[in-house]
Amino acid sequence: MSMTTVPRAGAMRFFVDPWDPNYGASLEADMTSTTGAVTIDVERPLAEWAPITPGPGTRVPDCVVFVDGVRRLEARTWIDADPGPTQAGIFASYAAGAVRCDTAAKIAEVVVGRGVYSPAPALVDVETRHGTFQAHRTTDETPETLMYSVHAQMSEC
Repeated sequence: MSMTTVPRAGAMRFFVDPWDPNYGASLEADMTSTTGAVTIDVERPLAEWAPITPGPGTRVPDCVVFVDGVRRLEARTWIDADPGPTQAGIFASYAAGAVRCDTAAKIAEVVVGRGVYSPAPALVDVETRHGTFQAHRTTDETPETLMYSVHAQMSEC
């Protein structure tokens, strides 16, 4: 296995795992995904799912806004800061937007961001030819905390 070293950013070196992050980490560190069962019949039995027509006297809004977003794990990384231990991190990107629907559907806003997430004390922004990955310090280096930090940043937009 080989690692790609990203040039120094301040007093730090980034070692980027060349393994596709969608398949987990190339090293069996504690960077595994979690899975859970999905319950799809919480509100009503699956066979009864259908459009719901508002009842008589129900006020229908003049406008509805749909908000959605997506996160993408770009790469897993290990950050070597001198002094200090090597710590795990991730490079991630996200996009979120809103569509306003009244007489027509119109894009209301779109936000796109990139970040590097890790508990490394000396974490700094990373400039690339495609854009800047802003530094976001996390409380620990577990996969759940790293991805939750991406989600939290996306939600703030």
